[in-house]
Amino acid sequence: MALENGFAEVFGRFHRMAAKFPNVKDIIVLGSYSTTEAYLDTEKTSHVETQYTYEYRWVPSVSGGQQWQPVPVGGTVTVTDENTVVKDREAKRAITFFMPSAQIPDTLDNKAISDAVLSSGKIILAQ
Repeated sequence: MALENGFAEVFGRFHRMAAKFPNVKDIIVLGSYSTTEAYLDTEKTSHVETQYTYEYRWVPSVSGGQQWQPVPVGGTVTVTDENTVVKDREAKRAITFFMPSAQIPDTLDNKAISDAVLSSGKIILAQ
């Protein structure tokens, strides 16, 4: 794809410059591109729950006596869950085109240059 988007023209221009300097044996074009990639990650999430248990007790009533009534007993509980989630991140990647200068055709035809790079050049995608 990079060859279709202008790198063939870059190689062609470098070849024409290299023709003026016969000692240049290889042409190396370094570049980079950004990509978005998904990855798995373990994420700890927590939530707070309020849990009550009820006990029946004798409690004072408004009329002065006692009455049998449920009374909440308990408190808050923190629960921690561990989940595996898919996240996205942007990554920068290096791209290297390596080509012997003698094998790049002396033409302005991008297809001919692209074909030459694909047949005798190296395209390296680094992390």
